[in-house]
Amino acid sequence: MRNARWSCVMRSVSAVLACTAVGVSGGAWATPSLGFVSQLGGTCAAVAAEGDFVYFSEGPRLVVVDASDPGSPVEVGRSAPLENAIMDVCVADGYAYVALDLYGLAILSLADPSRPAVVGRLVSRDAILGVCVEGDRAVVAERYQGVSIVSLADKTQPQRTGSLVLPGRTTGVALMGDIAYVAVGEQGLRLVSLVDPTTPVELGACTTLASALAVAVEGDTAYVADEVRGLVAVSIADPARPEEVGAVELPQAVGVAIKGTLAYVANQSAGLQLVSVADPTAPVVVDTLRFDDGARGLALSGELAFVAAWSSGLRIVLAAADVALTEIAAVDTASYGSAVVAAESVVYLLDSARGVRVISVEDPAAPCQLAVFPANGALCFDRSDTHLFLGIGTALVVVDATDPFAPTEVARLELPGPVRDLKVTDEVVVAAIDRAGLAVVSVSDPTTPTLVGSLALPGVAYGVDVFGSFAYVAAWTGGLRIVAIDDPAHPAEIGSLATSGAACSVVAAGRFAYLSEQSLLTVVSVDDPTRPTEVGAFAAGLRTRVHVVADMAVVAFDWRGVALVSFADLMKPEEIALLDTADRANDVSVQGDLAYVADQAGGLYVFRIGGEG
Repeated sequence: MRNARWSCVMRSVSAVLACTAVGVSGGAWATPSLGFVSQLGGTCAAVAAEGDFVYFSEGPRLVVVDASDPGSPVEVGRSAPLENAIMDVCVADGYAYVALDLYGLAILSLADPSRPAVVGRLVSRDAILGVCVEGDRAVVAERYQGVSIVSLADKTQPQRTGSLVLPGRTTGVALMGDIAYVAVGEQGLRLVSLVDPTTPVELGACTTLASALAVAVEGDTAYVADEVRGLVAVSIADPARPEEVGAVELPQAVGVAIKGTLAYVANQSAGLQLVSVADPTAPVVVDTLRFDDGARGLALSGELAFVAAWSSGLRIVLAAADVALTEIAAVDTASYGSAVVAAESVVYLLDSARGVRVISVEDPAAPCQLAVFPANGALCFDRSDTHLFLGIGTALVVVDATDPFAPTEVARLELPGPVRDLKVTDEVVVAAIDRAGLAVVSVSDPTTPTLVGSLALPGVAYGVDVFGSFAYVAAWTGGLRIVAIDDPAHPAEIGSLATSGAACSVVAAGRFAYLSEQSLLTVVSVDDPTRPTEVGAFAAGLRTRVHVVADMAVVAFDWRGVALVSFADLMKPEEIALLDTADRANDVSVQGDLAYVADQAGGLYVFRIGGEG
């Protein structure tokens, strides 16, 4: 009986292979190249305020909002996408100074707030993570290179006049007169004299901190946001001998601003926290306003606090001294891109912090969000013509997506473990279930999904793809496992390939499977699925997710962005195009000649394959 079934399977897969070389949507391109088309969304990590305007990061863009009526903020404009997700922003005298990690410092003119435009740049010695401006002088925090003093006399050509290497990881800086107050992680708070801008000199250090990330100064006290210890007050009355005088435990404190005797703390887990520092030796938490995704940065203006809330955008908070912290408005344009699936005119972007964002790409140059299906914690998803299927924890969640403006959950099924990846095919969902292996779920009636088969596999099932009558499973420490699913109730492993690296994702494309093994993209011949054989490998250096069309792979390349890799010669795969994205390119989906990329801090990117849009 087993042999008869196996013959049927082989005839089935042979027929499929005869019909198509790859089994993946799209076709070959005469001119294999990548051109930027558009970008939408991104995380909100930095914010600044000046007058009635608020300036905040949305991944790689600077967004300008008119908050003259704080209860009804109005977007005025936004910059073009910059090279990296924005790490910090400082606004002064009609210019925005934007820290862009390894891409340095960008200076944007705000003369036309509807279109902030880059007018000058400073190349970084290391990643620029923080910036503070006073007059015609800026101080930038350059990760492991300490601080640099920058002349802004000519905004179009900022000049580094002097630098000072500091121990530890430099992340935040405050400027007061001729002294820079620098947060240097485990190396604490460092005070640097700028009297001679060509030769900055360290004056003193407070080294009792555990993980100093940001600093604000009020009078003779510096207040440090310490990610481990909380808010730490440091006396700077004698700059040569800064001394810790008080602290309050606020784990995950990442930002701080001071107004009078109140400290406002951005907390990565708790949100916005209000601390009385009337007595710096005994700071006291007086209020907390919680956000699901915490806070990454903040700015104060009058009685308002503007909070950069990571995956939910800008939050506007009434922060008057005599009332409780109260959110009065939000500008939610953020997105944390972890996975993407493209259809004809709609793209589904999985924002693992918020859910599935339904985005119209009828005009790929101007994508717009139609709806959000809340799915906090979702790790994976796929779609059929009418439904979305999400892995949320140990549950398979079925969502009716026939109305793109109102996706609605219609069913939920508990599975044997955390769902790492899933694929939909022929009214069946095949899911990679962590340590439980493979699960096969019938969704012939999407409102009543039914677990019909399962199979234990070695290692941790991280990724899965389906082609013909086979499921291909990338198993962490378990290599590539090939499972016959022609009988969904009795999935059976029929082949495997051990790998040197930890397998984390796989794409099956006709005669080949493309297996991501941490730093390698391995091409495996599956002509005989009982004996998969490695035939080539591309040294990616980073984990990858791929979409294969003919002999070309479109690769989401983690920190490097998105690439085209030719496998025309399997023995010598060749990278032929590469474009960086704002942060980590986590996933890619191709529809026609468009590649849609889910970027961790940059939301959705759209690239045209074969030329610019």
